[in-house]
Amino acid sequence: MIYKELVNSTITEDVLKNAFKGKTTVFPHVSFRIEHCPGMPDDLTIQIGCAVENGQEEKLENVLKEALTKLLSFMEKNYSRQDIRKMYEEKKLSALIHKEV
Repeated sequence: MIYKELVNSTITEDVLKNAFKGKTTVFPHVSFRIEHCPGMPDDLTIQIGCAVENGQEEKLENVLKEALTKLLSFMEKNYSRQDIRKMYEEKKLSALIHKEV
């Protein structure tokens, strides 16, 4: 998660693309793995692994769509820094939170 109000420059599409490649000075303010997002199935990585190993493309697509839907829903409801900080402090979100959040 990058909070645009904490960044000194404009965040463009290229800046975001480069952030995923590790080629930018803009780094996430909150970082967590999708399987640590509240509401994700406990066996998400196992589901993905099984679908890949068995060549089940449709199942893999469905698992990924469901995970992305849950992630976007979580982000829509918990986007504020205060919400994220509170969830982190209550141990409801396993994340790396930088001090400025």
